Amino acid sequence: MIFFFLTILTFQCTTKWDKYISSINHGISNQKQSRDNSHVHPRGMFNRGDLERAKENVKHYEWAQARNRTIMKNAENYLSFVDGDKLENLLSYTTPGSYTFCPNCVLTGKNWHPNGNWKWDHQKPDEITCNVCGMKFPNEKYPESIKYTSTFDSRQVFSYVDEEPVMCMSYSNCRSSPSAFIRGKKVSTLIDIYLKNIALGHAVSGNITFANAVKRILLRFSEVLPTYLVYSGYSYNEYADCDPHIAAEKINELPSQCKIIASYGNNLNNGKLYSGYWSASRLGLSGMDGILVKELVTAYDLTENSGVYSEEEKKKIIENVILEASFLGYCDDSINNKAVFNRAAVGLSGVVVGSSELANFGIDGFLKTINEYFLKDGGFSESPAYGIMTLNGLEPFSYAYRDYTDQTSLDKYSHFNVNYDTNYYQIWQALMWTVQGDLLYPPIADSYQNLTLSQKNLDLIKVTYPTEDNLKFVIEKSQTESYYLMFYQEPSVGELSYNELFNVPDMAFPYLAQAYLRTGQYGRDSTVILDASPYGSHHHLDSLNLIYWKDGHELLNDLGYLWDHVDVAKTKYTNVHNTVVIDGNNQMKNHNGGSIHFFGGRDGVKIVSASSKPYPNAEIYHRTVTQIEHDNNSYIVDIFRVKGGTKREYVFHGVHNNYHLNSDLKFTNHEEKMNVRFCVQWRLPSVGWIEISDASLREEFFDETLGSEFAEPFPTKIDESTRTDPNVNWSYYPGNDQVQWESVPGKTTQGVRFHATEKADTGGIINVNLYLGNTQGINSDTTFIGKMNARYRVSFWLRGNLMPIASGRYWKPGIENKTGRVECKIHYQENPENSETEWKFYTGYFDIGTRKNEKFGGETSKEWNIVWNIDNDYTFTAYFPAREKQQVYYTQGWGQRYHTNTDKGVTLPYFYIYDFNEEGQNDFSTFVAVYEGSKKDKSIIKGVSMISMKENGNVGIEIKTKNGNDYILSSFDNNKVEAFDRTTAASVAVELYNGTIILENGSEYTNRTIKLKNLKSAWSGTIDKYQNDANNSYIDLQGFDLKSLHGQSIHITTSDGIERCFPIFNATSISGGSRIYTRYNSNGFKIVEGGSWNIPNFVNLADTEKGNTNNDDNEHDLKSNAGIMTGIVIGVVSGCGVLVLIVVLFIKKKRQNSSSGKMV
Repeated sequence: MIFFFLTILTFQCTTKWDKYISSINHGISNQKQSRDNSHVHPRGMFNRGDLERAKENVKHYEWAQARNRTIMKNAENYLSFVDGDKLENLLSYTTPGSYTFCPNCVLTGKNWHPNGNWKWDHQKPDEITCNVCGMKFPNEKYPESIKYTSTFDSRQVFSYVDEEPVMCMSYSNCRSSPSAFIRGKKVSTLIDIYLKNIALGHAVSGNITFANAVKRILLRFSEVLPTYLVYSGYSYNEYADCDPHIAAEKINELPSQCKIIASYGNNLNNGKLYSGYWSASRLGLSGMDGILVKELVTAYDLTENSGVYSEEEKKKIIENVILEASFLGYCDDSINNKAVFNRAAVGLSGVVVGSSELANFGIDGFLKTINEYFLKDGGFSESPAYGIMTLNGLEPFSYAYRDYTDQTSLDKYSHFNVNYDTNYYQIWQALMWTVQGDLLYPPIADSYQNLTLSQKNLDLIKVTYPTEDNLKFVIEKSQTESYYLMFYQEPSVGELSYNELFNVPDMAFPYLAQAYLRTGQYGRDSTVILDASPYGSHHHLDSLNLIYWKDGHELLNDLGYLWDHVDVAKTKYTNVHNTVVIDGNNQMKNHNGGSIHFFGGRDGVKIVSASSKPYPNAEIYHRTVTQIEHDNNSYIVDIFRVKGGTKREYVFHGVHNNYHLNSDLKFTNHEEKMNVRFCVQWRLPSVGWIEISDASLREEFFDETLGSEFAEPFPTKIDESTRTDPNVNWSYYPGNDQVQWESVPGKTTQGVRFHATEKADTGGIINVNLYLGNTQGINSDTTFIGKMNARYRVSFWLRGNLMPIASGRYWKPGIENKTGRVECKIHYQENPENSETEWKFYTGYFDIGTRKNEKFGGETSKEWNIVWNIDNDYTFTAYFPAREKQQVYYTQGWGQRYHTNTDKGVTLPYFYIYDFNEEGQNDFSTFVAVYEGSKKDKSIIKGVSMISMKENGNVGIEIKTKNGNDYILSSFDNNKVEAFDRTTAASVAVELYNGTIILENGSEYTNRTIKLKNLKSAWSGTIDKYQNDANNSYIDLQGFDLKSLHGQSIHITTSDGIERCFPIFNATSISGGSRIYTRYNSNGFKIVEGGSWNIPNFVNLADTEKGNTNNDDNEHDLKSNAGIMTGIVIGVVSGCGVLVLIVVLFIKKKRQNSSSGKMV
């Protein structure tokens, strides 16, 4: 018996929690032995130097005095909210929750969000009001009558509103718990507002009243926090009813004694908390307790030396508050946009309480985040919004680890500064290079419209990376300084100002695979974004999406992100972006990443081309965008080539419905949808029986009318052959053969009784399905034929001793076997409880694929365009060249952008330009569009013409402008393109109205008067060596004398086979070759891997006259001397030839001197 007791004791002493606690004493002893007195407080987010710096800034600057006054005012105001009983009310013994939905909105059919939309007032802390329906809670109409008492701590009672559960994200047993949300608001407000501001008040004033208030709050936390349970956040509200240390460590493998409390029961032996660490919390949040832990730790750190704490109180706060609150984060070793908040909090805790174990756990997470979560070029692996969110989680490292030394191993970290000793700056650089001209972020992927950096973000850049360009960005963006600046900015900096705006460069990201083309003196007039980034978390199905912003207006936009809205998927689908859809399907989620094949700009022409493979049958999926500047405007030309599949749809949408078509195109034809096999199934989850009758299955149109009936009554007589009889549209899957069916009288027509009689011998599972539709569950040869992307209304009467799991099922076209099966959730109008004796009526719908509004089509062989009146003084026009019998379809499609439902029901006009691959052929579809935004009556484009070759994707385009004609010829197979009296084999050749000729990846060009040939179209080789130092990254290319790489890029194919585009930031001659810089003076991208390289030529005709082309030899022949003389004579006769020449040269000179938005 003694041995057994000792065994248990030994086991308990080796838990992760015990190791966590023991690391503190070890850390403190080493800290005390250190030479730099690092045990002196404060030493986390703020140190003593920061406090002195704040005093000096307040002494000298009005902005700092204003921040100081605000801190003191807030601290004094919030004291009254934490007095006596108010503090106990804010911080009860029952574990808080995070979110919950409004039950009234759900039951009354309002636009509801799974996480709710609530107003909470700290003057009335015990109630909340729904911002949608206005109802206050608690509410007698919706009592929280489902109550469960914790067995771990009987003081804690959890309650839920007793209504039918709903689906919250993918959690199907979701019930509302307003009381949990209220508790969460109290805890988070207490920490993030009251405690934080009162502690700052003490830091700037030394007022002991503030320090005592901080102590009261922390000691109250030390009483309640140790028994707070670990729970699943959002609206899930599942609680692990056991020792929170065990639950934190074993969250995905809970021991049997750790039961779950949820809205559908207590004492549940689920074995894990729903969604694991992703939403786990103890403090009223959802997976990001680190946000609040940071403030708990900082409040203690700022008041530790105040003299208000006894040694026993310090120990109690460290163990029962700081370590208790941070332990959940310590148990999660993953890296994601939430875990970083918790890693930072653990690390900060270690720095403050003196634990190298915790501090190093934090810095390990920081390094993994910037080196693995973020991309190698500093780009976001998810989206701008989630990238900024992740950086906010990393914020404590920037200040707590400015001079970090690991006291247990000086060789590991000695005076380590995360801001300069890592790749951290590259991420902030990417942030400043991925904005639109208004310095806001485009709503790419899961990001929001009008997304911007916070003032704290800006101030971090200002104090940490104060280059002139960075300071221009910060000063222009800043509204008012945050209180951070008061502590962190050196008083000697003073008040900065610049006469020039921040210059946003054109940019291509080698790993993010996004390219940005800009116009204007500072690159601020317009922004074109071509997105070839691969699919990943928080991405959309939108490879090669095109975004166009100009003059402060969205022209081609992305709808962005609906957060956790029930319709969040609607903004992710391929067809709500500006790209090409193949065979009506969404793009793949995996292995669809792309490469940028060219990126360059000069003399008013900028070009980017990229490709990807987002469809398994897409042999070619390639987009080239050319931006052309005229003196008073600019426009873009889009060439999208596709090969593969049958139906290719070039799709784009307008930003609103105020538009008109300048053509006789009439949308009168209905789109023919693709056929698909489908059925309805009822799966029995256990042994038991059901009876179904009066089943109905019909297509539901957008006007809510119904199509023809698919279902027939169940046959009166059946035998062994009925199940496989193609003339009967009922069947079943026998599974383990322990199943019976028979014909029985139904509600009003003949029905079917379906009975699972016993479990299978192997595994004890039930695997039997009843089908409306002649299928045996695997193949679909004889079942119903429906339409892809359509909605079907199903209804039936049901009774039985169990509730079946009903769903729609369809087979992907061409994959009509078990691998092509797709289940479709039935959305019931009501959800009555089943009965053994009483018939119950069920009705609902399911969607096959992505339901789309009906498309209306037209056909034209003429040039056509669409003009949007963006506002009273601005238009956006999309031009399309004439094509023989071009089919164009239109529909009103998804337009909602805000998860708050303020724009619920908004639709936008979507246009689909069709091209079909003829049966037995494998032709190219080459789509061409020209887009122009301009002030009204200032448009320069008059029309667009095109000549294209289906066999190879080559194309010639003529753009008629008010200044003259521009031409683009593009060869996709390196063969000559002949169009509009011009010939080239270049990937892109641009000839402007003023005589400027630009070739990309081309060796020759001919028009009526010029013949240019023998140019070098590209250079290539293998990287033997690359170099990265503190400020530069470069490759030495031996044997290549590349004199001028103005506006060009080098493309490196790495070991993963992906071609990556690196803009060239500088190029110099070295002995025997050239040195190419991909990063110069800290601007640009590090080279992290060698491989093969390629530099496409990018030449202006004027360079051939100067011999500045990076070519061994070239020939520029103006036909003959007679040809030159003819030109001069014509000029003299007309009185304009010489003048035109002078104007062209003047224009070129002006561009070279005043261009901004220029290629780096």
